[in-house]
Parts: sequence; structure tokens; C-alpha cells
Amino acid sequence: MQISGIEKIAPIYYLLAIATGDTTTADRRVAPETAVAVLPATLLAYVLPGALMAALPLTATEVSRSIFTPQILVSYAFFLAPITVPLLTTAISKAVSWFTRRRGRHGSRTQAAGFRTKAVVDKSCDGEGRQYFPEIPRLRTAYAVAFAIQAAQHIYTVTRTYLLSCTGQLSLVAVLRNLLTKPTVPGQEYASIALYAGATLGFGLYTVWDIRRRGYTTDRVASKAALGVVAGQVLVGPGAAYAGLWWWGEGVLARCV
Repeated sequence: MQISGIEKIAPIYYLLAIATGDTTTADRRVAPETAVAVLPATLLAYVLPGALMAALPLTATEVSRSIFTPQILVSYAFFLAPITVPLLTTAISKAVSWFTRRRGRHGSRTQAAGFRTKAVVDKSCDGEGRQYFPEIPRLRTAYAVAFAIQAAQHIYTVTRTYLLSCTGQLSLVAVLRNLLTKPTVPGQEYASIALYAGATLGFGLYTVWDIRRRGYTTDRVASKAALGVVAGQVLVGPGAAYAGLWWWGEGVLARCV
């Protein structure tokens, strides 16, 4: 993704997810320690280098230098983020697991097992017993933070573009249209965000339909979610819409699994 761009990698990922049936987490469980590690790993590997790149922009002068500069190091960190995230997630989850086991040695076995996945009998959507998985609230927190960060970035970009477009002479609709239709790369026919938004929209609607098809939600709730997916592409951006979709999906599955 760092090389080819998200507009090329995202559609491939979405197609593979649909082909393998990996559009929900209904049949997949995440260890609580891993769920705890997802958010800090993502913040350290993606958000922090991204913020530093904005604060320390890489110039032609920096590129021409033969020594490592802060700007180049930050660029390398962001470039390696897809590799850094799983490594950090593994390291943090192992540290949390080790700390939990060590703390459990000084307490009862019940307290030591309290952090791990446990089953609590309850009523599900079809009246059968369901399991409570403590990792779901932690995953939803990670999705919520991702939604907030990407929505803030999208709103900031649209607002800034609107204010700088001939001192606001362009309408907000025109600004959004330019962002979606005017490519930033010379020779490219469509804007990267348009390709990414289109792929994310299609995958989001398919995900909502798949969750409804499996019987995890109702037609009314699924319709509202689909409307949110469509509106989210413009209001908060495709990245935030995608994170929000997973936040909603985890909430639905938490009530039905």
C-alpha cells in the first residue's frame, strides 16, 4: 500500500475478503491481549509518523543529503508501518500477557483468568445461549479512535480546501467534487480518493448485506447502516466510514454471537 497507493491495494483487499468470506468477525476470535495491543500499535506505527511527516515535511534538500535526517527517518517509519504494526501488536500483546500471568501468581487463579476470554450465558437474537468476549469492547475502542482521527483529517482537508479556494468562492459541493475528480498525480485519469471511496463504498454495502444475510440484524438496522456507509464517504471520508462500519459490525455481532 505504501508503494502502489491505497487506491490500488484497497480494491484488491476487498475482493480477497469477499472471496474468502472474511467480511465479518463472526467466526473469528481475537485474544484479549491482542485486542489491547491493536490501538497503541496503530498509533505508534501510523498516526505518530503521519503527524511527524506533517510537522517535518521532506524537502528536496533533505532527499539529496547522504546522512539520515529526522525527516528521512520519519518517512522510513511511515513507509514501514504495514510491517511495524503487526510486530508492535505481537510485542505489546506478549508483554501484556506476561504481565497478566505475573500478576496472577500473586493472586487467585480466578483473578488471573479474569483477563482472558470467558463465557457468560445470555440470550441471543435467536433465543440460544451466547458468549461474552471481553476483546470486543477493546476492538470497538480501537475502531472508534480510528474513526475519530480519520474523520477529523477528512473534515480538516475539506474545510481547508474550501477556505483556500479563492477565499471561499467555490461552493462546498464543488470542493468535494474537485477532491473526488481532480487527480493529484499527473497523467492519472481519476483522483486516488475517488477510486478508494468507490471501492470502500462497494465493500461497505456488501458487508452490511452479508451481516443481514446471516441473520445478525434486521432489515431496518441494516438499511440505516447502509445509509451511513453511503453518507460517510462524503461527510467523514472513506477511511472513517470503513472504521465506523467495523465499529458497528462488532457491536451487532457482540449481541448475537
